[in-house]
Amino acid sequence: GAAESTQALERLIGQRRVVLINDPVSDPTDRFGRLLRYVATEAVDDVAQHLVATGMVAAWYPTSEPTPTRFATYQSLEDDARAKRLGLWASCEAVGR
Repeated sequence: GAAESTQALERLIGQRRVVLINDPVSDPTDRFGRLLRYVATEAVDDVAQHLVATGMVAAWYPTSEPTPTRFATYQSLEDDARAKRLGLWASCEAVGR
C-alpha cells in the first residue's frame, strides 16, 4: 500500500503551498531531528486526517513522543475506515503495522 498512499498524498498536496502547524503538546522534532507537524493546504485543513479517514494511512505517532492532541480524532477515523473497509483496509488488516 505504500505506492497507493504516496499517490493519495501527491493528489492532496501536489504543487500546492503547505502550512506546517505545531502541535501544542508534542515536541517540535522527534529523536531523529524530523519535524513533527500537521500539514494543511488551501484545499485540505489537515492532510493526515484526510488520509486516515479515507483509509490510506494508519493513525500513528512515535511512542517516544507525547501523545499529539489530534491523535484521538485520528484513531477514531481509522477505526471507522477499518470498519467500512475503506482504502487500503479493503485489502489489508495491518496497514502501517
